[in-house]
Amino acid sequence: MAKCQRCEQNEVSTIESSIDLRTIVMSCGYDMSEFSMPLQKQERGWKLPFYSLKVCKPCRADWLYALETWFNSPHRVKMYANEITVVLNTMGDE
Repeated sequence: MAKCQRCEQNEVSTIESSIDLRTIVMSCGYDMSEFSMPLQKQERGWKLPFYSLKVCKPCRADWLYALETWFNSPHRVKMYANEITVVLNTMGDE
């Protein structure tokens, strides 16, 4: 029986009580095996490998919320030409 790789909840065979395991697939050009997560590396014949996790619906919701939080957070580093300017404690202001 398959389990959620994050919370370890077991997949149930009946539709009424299924935890709806699905696979999240990610690729970012970084060796994600360095993270302390049970990511499965997948070579798909593309330049960059993909990493995957099989997770339940509540854990997928947490992952999506974390992505949304990251996307909507203030930028901490801005690059200009050949220099990097570090911007601290901004809330979208320059």
